Amino acid sequence: GGLIAGASMAGIVIAALQVVEQQVVDARLHEDVLEARRVASVVESRLDVLRRAIRGAAEPVEDSEEAMHLLASRRDLLSLFDALFVASAQGRYLAYLDRDGFHPASRGMADLGYFREALESVVPIVSPPTQGQVSLRPSLQIVFASRSDEGRPVSVFGGSLTPESRSAFADLTRRQEGSSALTIIVDRDGVVVSHPDHERVLEPVFALQGVAAALPSPESLPSRRGTASLVERQPGAIVSAAAVPGSGWNVLRVTDDTVLLAELTRLRRIALGSSAAIALVAGALLFWVSWRLLGPMRQLQRRAQAMLTASENVDTGWPDGADEIGELSRVFRHILREREAMSAASVELLARMQAILLNSPVGIAFSRERRLEMASPSLCRLLGYTASEICGMPARRIYASESAYREVGEHAQRTFPGGGTVEHEVRLLRKDSTEFWGKLRRSAVDATDPVTAQRSFFST
Repeated sequence: GGLIAGASMAGIVIAALQVVEQQVVDARLHEDVLEARRVASVVESRLDVLRRAIRGAAEPVEDSEEAMHLLASRRDLLSLFDALFVASAQGRYLAYLDRDGFHPASRGMADLGYFREALESVVPIVSPPTQGQVSLRPSLQIVFASRSDEGRPVSVFGGSLTPESRSAFADLTRRQEGSSALTIIVDRDGVVVSHPDHERVLEPVFALQGVAAALPSPESLPSRRGTASLVERQPGAIVSAAAVPGSGWNVLRVTDDTVLLAELTRLRRIALGSSAAIALVAGALLFWVSWRLLGPMRQLQRRAQAMLTASENVDTGWPDGADEIGELSRVFRHILREREAMSAASVELLARMQAILLNSPVGIAFSRERRLEMASPSLCRLLGYTASEICGMPARRIYASESAYREVGEHAQRTFPGGGTVEHEVRLLRKDSTEFWGKLRRSAVDATDPVTAQRSFFST
């Protein structure tokens, strides 16, 4: 009973916690996808600002001197970018400026895909995250080709920024204190652009824990699937993603649901522990109640068994109470008193009977079912048997012949039912086989059962 109660309570609590868990997860799914969309909107706005800034600052230049003059006049853009640069249409750096001043750049840009794309585009191009050629740090380049009046590309103006810089996206992916969610920005190929851990920049997002099961390849990203957002729940993680319009980028929110549901997990453990404690307490209480209820019954059983030995006082050892067991005890005590009274009367009657048998000059015998059970000393002397020999002996043995025995029996069967007495003179047989004539007077002890018990008086 206690185990059933505890298990039932545990089942109810766990079922309730499962409902709460599902509600928490659903709420978090909704919250994460909204947050991913919000961050994607902010990223889109910042990229648009950066593109506009580069496009507005670009002018066609032919040599390094003109390029340095142009960058010096655009130094205010260093509030948005970590560095500014100008390259020729052939991909050779003409000038490179950061907050520390001008720097030489020995490597060209001609083999870079985003540079070639910029030469063919009339809008600013955002590069994938790559290692900067001058800073040697992960960086993004936003480039725009300036053209001659004939539409021929003359030079490329660009700005470089590191994703973890304050002016880029680091504030959007910085982990909030106490939060179990990661915000990650990736490009169209799933390469990490911004991550709370800067060491993760340039890594494929599909290798990160909790992401691979939900987003196994670039084709699973919203920007590739043509959807605004998606949400997936996998074992251990909730992954929400939103596309950044106009760039092919994506914003991911990865929530560790073990942290999210830690409180519910703790409550579930408490519920199981509490249910086990309740089961133990309920079991102990049930045992105590059963002991209290069954104790009097066991006492009554033991006392009732003791009735058979008649060795205890009639009024001791019984359970008391006002309930059914107490009433049953009183009934048993009454029965025992009646039995003791009947037993005392039987003892007194037997004593009187034995006194009669001992002192009667006439031979007296009591028989049951055609066997002698009790005989007076006078009859024992008359027949030559001892008292122990005659008790239990077949009545037929004291008759001299079978015919005499049957005659007496048939007469008795006709006379006893009416309460009559049979008197005969019959030939009797002693132990030493001598015969003699005797006078027999027989009657039934109980007229309703004349065959079972009879009394006989013998005289010579």
